[in-house]
Amino acid sequence: MILDHRSTAILQQIIQADGYTSVDQLMELLQVSKRTIYYDMKKVGDWLAAEHLEPIKYIRSLGYCLNDETKRTVIQKLHGFTMVQYDYSPHERKAWIALYLLTKEKRILLEDLIDLVQVSRNTTLADLKKLKVGLVKFKLSLQFDRKRGYYIEGTEQGKRSLLTFYLSQLIAKHGWEYLISHVKYIVNRGENEKDRKEQEELLLIKNILSNCEGFLGVQYTDEVLENLSVYMYLFRNRIVKGQCVEMEDAEKDVLRETKHFEAAKYIGKQFENVLHVKFPKDEIYYITTHLLGAKVNAQQKEYEKNDVQGIRYIVDRMIKDFQHYACVIFQDFTGLASDLYLHIKPAFYRVKYGIEIENPLLHTIQKNYEEVYILTRKVVHHFEEYVGKQISEDEMAYITMHFGAWMRKEGIVPNSRKTALLVCPNGIGTSRMLQYQLEQLFSSINILKAISKREYESNTFEVDCIITTTELEKGTVPIFMVNPILTDSEKASLLRKVNAALFGEDQNDSVDIMMQIIQKYAEVIDEQSLKKELREFISGPVHLNREEKCKPN
Repeated sequence: MILDHRSTAILQQIIQADGYTSVDQLMELLQVSKRTIYYDMKKVGDWLAAEHLEPIKYIRSLGYCLNDETKRTVIQKLHGFTMVQYDYSPHERKAWIALYLLTKEKRILLEDLIDLVQVSRNTTLADLKKLKVGLVKFKLSLQFDRKRGYYIEGTEQGKRSLLTFYLSQLIAKHGWEYLISHVKYIVNRGENEKDRKEQEELLLIKNILSNCEGFLGVQYTDEVLENLSVYMYLFRNRIVKGQCVEMEDAEKDVLRETKHFEAAKYIGKQFENVLHVKFPKDEIYYITTHLLGAKVNAQQKEYEKNDVQGIRYIVDRMIKDFQHYACVIFQDFTGLASDLYLHIKPAFYRVKYGIEIENPLLHTIQKNYEEVYILTRKVVHHFEEYVGKQISEDEMAYITMHFGAWMRKEGIVPNSRKTALLVCPNGIGTSRMLQYQLEQLFSSINILKAISKREYESNTFEVDCIITTTELEKGTVPIFMVNPILTDSEKASLLRKVNAALFGEDQNDSVDIMMQIIQKYAEVIDEQSLKKELREFISGPVHLNREEKCKPN
């Protein structure tokens, strides 16, 4: 009996749990309905029965669990799966095809890939097409010729980035031992290779990396140690084949000054002594980038003097801007800054050197913590400008998690945010300038990218208000007309009117003060009507009535 990828994911989640795993946890993890969970649990139950194993226990108020003996047996069976015994998702198929193309030396034809992922010819071709698109961001390309078959063309550094990108995703889902057994399967399938010591080598590599923690004054997460171990294992294989990276001299000068370079030299020496593989000098520098980009649980204070200049300032600016946009104040600003710095420092090297990582909670964060994610996106430009590259959504989600966790810790609830559509037919430069002015003016309103009048008239938009530089027909939401470049007085006026329309701010105090001033210098004939018009002027949406200019005869 074959377990599909979702059923296997559920089983692995139950295995990894110390106690019970609730239905709600599984629903959130897999983003599926309760009915789907029950349906998949039946398949898991049938598989356990077919394997003559104890069934999963279920308590309605707690969830599902397995006894320890069954867990150990299931782990062994899952690790023993071959590719043909597992039904992979489209995303996983793409990842395995990429790894196959990067690890297999023989000529690879379409039939080999069909046999690898066990789907139809058309589905495999569709997977290849998607992979080809995905390779672009790594500056790689998918090629085919009759002599070599399918292969990936590009720099070795780009191939390594692709390798680590897909490895991190597969390890996150299945674990490192399970992954390496599959890598071994696709590399050695059909060959009678005698050396079957991959697991022992992985443990050796993991111990070598663990020894670096004390030297560097850091504590790596278990996930990082496992990922790095698999990376180094496959990097070693590529080095043996002469597939080595080349680093620029300017980058090497910078990396040589870090303590992580000394750790990388130790790793290279250990590989030479224990695994009998000599690392070229550029590979030592390349390992340094991975050590610098590795996430840590903690860092000893005595090593903080070697911090990257400027990162603390970037973190400070991000937090201050986040407070501004969220309209909140973090009581423990220093604590948040230290926590965020611990993440941003390795993230700097990951982004700088193209080391992609997956955040398995990305879609959950975007859906369930949308407001915090949007606020984070508004402040990460400080980081992007510093590193000189745009960060991925996965990295964005990790930063979001830090802000979100600190808000929960301090019991902060962000103010509800509104959305404004910008209609500006005045060109890209003008619309961007106006959008920037509006974003600085309204900390609690998301300003959508500017569109033309034609786009506005031919589509419908779910927004709270519209800000425009051209006249529009009145609709169901407030419309505010502005000049392409706002003066200070226009900003103040627009701020009052938008806040009143969207957030229901009471303008009675302002009207009363204005009435007192007017009454000092003029006789008011109809006080109520004047108050009404003043209130409309301050809080009502703006529609300018321009006088028509007569054309000369």
